[in-house]
Amino acid sequence: MDGWVVLLATLGPALAQALYKVSEEILVKPLLEPASEQFKAWVQRGYRAREDDARVQKALERAVQEARLDRRQDGAPSGVVGALRRLAEPGRDELRRQTLAAALAMTQDAPEQVTDGLLRALDVPQEYRADLARFLWAFRRALAEAGAEYRELITLAHQDAVRDHLWALASTVVQTPAGPAVQVHILPPEEREIEERYLRSLVESECRFLPLGGRDPRDSTPGVRRLRLENVYIALNTTGRPPQARGQREEGLLVEAEEVAWAEPFSALRVFLDHRCLVLLGEPGGGKTTFASHLALCLAGERWKPGEGWASHLTTHDAAWEGPVPLPIWVRLRQFAADATCLPSGGDERGRAEHLLAYIEKILRQGRYGERLPDHALACLDRGDALLVLDGLDEVGDPDRRVQVAQAINDLAGRRCPNARLLVTCRVRQYPLDAAGRPTADWALPAFHPTVLADFDGAQIGAFIAAWFGELCETGRCPPEWQAL
Repeated sequence: MDGWVVLLATLGPALAQALYKVSEEILVKPLLEPASEQFKAWVQRGYRAREDDARVQKALERAVQEARLDRRQDGAPSGVVGALRRLAEPGRDELRRQTLAAALAMTQDAPEQVTDGLLRALDVPQEYRADLARFLWAFRRALAEAGAEYRELITLAHQDAVRDHLWALASTVVQTPAGPAVQVHILPPEEREIEERYLRSLVESECRFLPLGGRDPRDSTPGVRRLRLENVYIALNTTGRPPQARGQREEGLLVEAEEVAWAEPFSALRVFLDHRCLVLLGEPGGGKTTFASHLALCLAGERWKPGEGWASHLTTHDAAWEGPVPLPIWVRLRQFAADATCLPSGGDERGRAEHLLAYIEKILRQGRYGERLPDHALACLDRGDALLVLDGLDEVGDPDRRVQVAQAINDLAGRRCPNARLLVTCRVRQYPLDAAGRPTADWALPAFHPTVLADFDGAQIGAFIAAWFGELCETGRCPPEWQAL
């Protein structure tokens, strides 16, 4: 039984975060009936580990009990147990999202409501189809009793338009000769042509190089001995950690167990994948912009030349990139704030999404990537096929101007482009948080999840040094004394 304690304590938080992703997608889709204000507030407040994990884990435990996954009549464990273990593994975000969508879309406890695709994706044998259906249906009902927000989610799932969308989400993982794989968005030839010059620029120059070199101070000069970012980048961690879990006896399912702790913190990639809108905080030189540059580089490379391995660089101890690759768009907020033609200055005018979109259109036109790219990029933002990187909120020196910039960001994320991913970087001291982790400054982004980068540990420092020197030698720039080692 101790194995159940560990498994459910790991799977509960993972499903809680995935449930937010599915709920966000439902909220921004046109519905037959509008969602309640309570449901909107719950989705927009963002994932809260202590509160949400407990409710989802309790529903999960109840579903396991009701589906009798822990004790079959023939004494053998159900084949669904292996599926739960796979769902609990790091980097299975799309599979968790697909499974939750399938559960919410069910209308009855019926084996035929479990598709062959879901069986294959979860690697569940055909003879356990009824077990999987029973578990998904029990989990759906348990969620409906876990809180008013979840009941609203189940109510929305009854609508035909929403159910159709859920079945579409549940079909994103398909079976290939090599095993389950995530469907990706393949750009039509016309869109690929529109983006090609822009993506090439990101990959070959704008995001490609780390401004560090060898021991000679001249190596930090732009254009001198630049290091390829993908070869020297070390995955960054945050100060957040998975919660500890203690097994509790409840209706005979769990027994008292030793406290289970996870040693490794959440990676920055893990937190980014779990939140559509993220504020990445850190000390000066802590890696905020480097993380954003590496992310934009790999996404641009994968979107430009899919299948050539760029997405494989987006892998950490607890996450891996899955699913469609958005178009990265980079904005330096200091320059946006200084542009009075796009962001009006003076008076009491609030920053609006249209100000930021006007600036994005302006910089893309100035980049001479083609006349069609600006309109195409804005369309990608509208449909959720873009990642907007907003670098350096702290670099907007005028506090009033910084408030105006934050207003524009908030308006874009919440009203104008509710499907787009947004990543904001800021120094931690310019974005103060209270004891509960909520931002307190006038330029706060309340709909954005804040996370703080952790300092490099000894292993990361060693790995970076090895990668740095290795890259210098790989590009033929090793000092003679190194080559003798």
